[in-house]
Amino acid sequence: MTHKNEQRLIFFTIFFLAIVVNSIPPLMTTLQSNYSISIGISSFIPLSRTIGNIIVSIVGAFVIAILGLRSSILIGLGFEIIGIILFIYSYNVYILIISMFL
Repeated sequence: MTHKNEQRLIFFTIFFLAIVVNSIPPLMTTLQSNYSISIGISSFIPLSRTIGNIIVSIVGAFVIAILGLRSSILIGLGFEIIGIILFIYSYNVYILIISMFL
């Protein structure tokens, strides 16, 4: 993979993550009404996203050192796609929180 393609892949990954992260706050009231959850419980949704980012940042440094940049970016993008699919098809709040963790 050339340096330019790696830059494009990194940009796409960051752009994709930014769209997901910035779409959660406007959806909070909708999630509260659809899942019949309180404001306190719904606050775990963005919190789980933050905790997931912290853990993945720490683990990701080791994964990049072992597998290389390209492979680790593709694995991360795969986890993000799995999280989005779980978010779309979640039927309870627990799967929703797990999808935000991924």
